Amino acid sequence: MKGYNYNRLLPYVLLLPTFILVALVAAYPIIVSLIYSLSKMRYLKFERFVGLENYVRIMGDQGFWQSLSVSLKYYGLSIAIVIPLGLLLATLLSSKVKFLTLFRTIIFLPWVLSQTITALIWGWLLNENFGPILWIFSKFGNDNISFLSDVNNALPLVVLANVWNSCPFAIIFLMSAIQSIPEELNEAAKIDGANTFQKFNKITLPLIMPTLSVVFIQLTLLYFNMVTLIFVMTGGGPLGSTSTLSLYTFQHAFQFWNTSYAAALTFLLLVINLLFAGLYVRLFRVQY
Repeated sequence: MKGYNYNRLLPYVLLLPTFILVALVAAYPIIVSLIYSLSKMRYLKFERFVGLENYVRIMGDQGFWQSLSVSLKYYGLSIAIVIPLGLLLATLLSSKVKFLTLFRTIIFLPWVLSQTITALIWGWLLNENFGPILWIFSKFGNDNISFLSDVNNALPLVVLANVWNSCPFAIIFLMSAIQSIPEELNEAAKIDGANTFQKFNKITLPLIMPTLSVVFIQLTLLYFNMVTLIFVMTGGGPLGSTSTLSLYTFQHAFQFWNTSYAAALTFLLLVINLLFAGLYVRLFRVQY
């Protein structure tokens, strides 16, 4: 076309391979999964369209509601511990203390371990036959304790393992945000007579709020979609007390081979993730 500036198309041409890759990796599986959720599948073989039948079935599935309840508890307990603990440790690790490198190494070490290794370590620690924690309790005359086999203890202990594994993620992000704050701001606040809490509340927290929102969203996606840690530690037991929605979906897909039902569960899980992400974006946008 005469007189048209083709240089304006260059950025789109350069980005085209990325768009194609994203479409293949993300969009295509989502579309296929949506088709599966609206169909009747026998293993991976399509039989017929059934519309919203799978979603109606989910609404009456007691296992779904129980797993959703467990997911909310698992997420709520994990977030309630990881965020305050991450903020505290990030603040301490950003200060000048002795043996700082050693402390950072010890605290960050769990993050490099996979969920499988983390689950095996904690499964060994909490083993009710020969675990070190049971041995410690036995020294105090209490060797009849149920850990992962107890309905009341299993979920809190899985949360504890999850916190140990994922808290370094929050620490790394928050520590980077804290260290990016100009030192002049803290010095000016100190001159004005502000104490440590006031400096944190009025300077540090508002400036790291965008990073904190990212941490909230990333951890929400991690916790709601986590399968490996729980599957290896408890397999969802005892009596479904640690069976989260993501694990429940995994079992229907790869153990029971209810492909279409699992696809419908996946879409509900996607909706939950989007709702929480949107809530955090709105909440933190109001804050900063």
